[in-house]
Amino acid sequence: MRLTQVCRRIAALIVVFAIMMSLSLPAAADELGSERGRMKDIAKQVAKELEKNYYDPKMNGMDWPALLNQTRERIEGAKSVGEMITSIFIMVDKLKDSHTFFIPPARATSYKYGFEAKAFGNEARIYELKKNGAAMRAGLKIGDRILKINGHPAERGSFDLMMLDMRRLRPVIAMDLVVQADGEEPRNVRLEPIKDAKPTVLDAVNRLGDIWDLIVEDENAEEIWHSANYDGGIGYIQIREFLYNSEFLDGMYDKVKGSKAIIVDMRGNPGGVQDTLKSFSGLFQSAQSEMGKVEYRNKTEPLIIKARKGNFTGPMFILIDSRSGSAAEMFAKHFQLSKRAVIIGDHSPGRVNSARIFSEEVGTDRVVPYNIEIAMGKVVMADGQVLEKTGVAPDQFCLPTGKDLFEERDTCLHVAVAAARKALDLPVVDKVSVKMTEAGKN
Repeated sequence: MRLTQVCRRIAALIVVFAIMMSLSLPAAADELGSERGRMKDIAKQVAKELEKNYYDPKMNGMDWPALLNQTRERIEGAKSVGEMITSIFIMVDKLKDSHTFFIPPARATSYKYGFEAKAFGNEARIYELKKNGAAMRAGLKIGDRILKINGHPAERGSFDLMMLDMRRLRPVIAMDLVVQADGEEPRNVRLEPIKDAKPTVLDAVNRLGDIWDLIVEDENAEEIWHSANYDGGIGYIQIREFLYNSEFLDGMYDKVKGSKAIIVDMRGNPGGVQDTLKSFSGLFQSAQSEMGKVEYRNKTEPLIIKARKGNFTGPMFILIDSRSGSAAEMFAKHFQLSKRAVIIGDHSPGRVNSARIFSEEVGTDRVVPYNIEIAMGKVVMADGQVLEKTGVAPDQFCLPTGKDLFEERDTCLHVAVAAARKALDLPVVDKVSVKMTEAGKN
């Protein structure tokens, strides 16, 4: 890892630790006594599963028994359940592995702030508002840049961890934001959330599991997939994740397989199933090739992509952003290395390892379920590059402005369409005719 990356990681952790130390709400001592025992048992069980299953038996050089003891001491001194949960999360996070993290037990209630935000370049911007939600009622707008939350800077390197802590580890009961619309002065906005009596639970069975699932408020909302056919024979498909059901992705491909050029939108795709990744990739190459390999604890397996019947051989363009993770990054990098596709968008986050979710529980009189995601293997691409912590640099950077987001103008898709038209020797036009269709998640 380069020195600058190390510095950014340290800076990010300093911010996160500062947040973690400032957000706890005290609880009555008699309530915490039984919780301390449960949380110590959870910490012990989590440490045991990691030591048994993590792909690196040396645990990235960590003194694992000592770290577990430190975690149990933090739990003993914690003043809230949130601090206890955070202590376990920090223990697992010491491995610095994107696909290894603690998924905490559900809480009886959750707080809905009604907005979603993510990194666009080095800035954090709001890209979604819930209708009549707390954020909309407070005057936040799509495209607003978040400068601070509760006094903590909103930066690319620490933003997701900050939101994870505020929303899931130790939920805050209010957010004081400093936001800024393009061309305007910063403004202060106080968010009073809507209290939701339904528990916040990550559906580890039906969801593929990623840290972003812990950050977004409506993690179980139905996703809509899009496809389109642009003038000049340009097809567009949005691949939100690599599902267990590979036939659904085949159906998306069927919508555009007759195109002269294809745009594959991987923005916001957190990854998914490795076999589906290989199957889908085979639709875009004419010969068998090796995408890379996965190095497990006791073996190494090659990632072989077999060309499939009816494969597409025309110009190909792939859209990525700061939330294109894991299998989506592998897909983009594979076709970038083979010079089969042009990658357009933002730098991807470098969250690339092969992982599995372990569902656990602790207790007898009161059973507390929780989950752990553990990286079982390290992914190495065909050129020897490890994408973990490195990510994919696009061939053509494209970042929407706050105004673009507010006006729902997809400038990066427009850039991809223009690039496709150029590859097909079509004249450049200001506007293109499109019929966007939708398909519910299968």
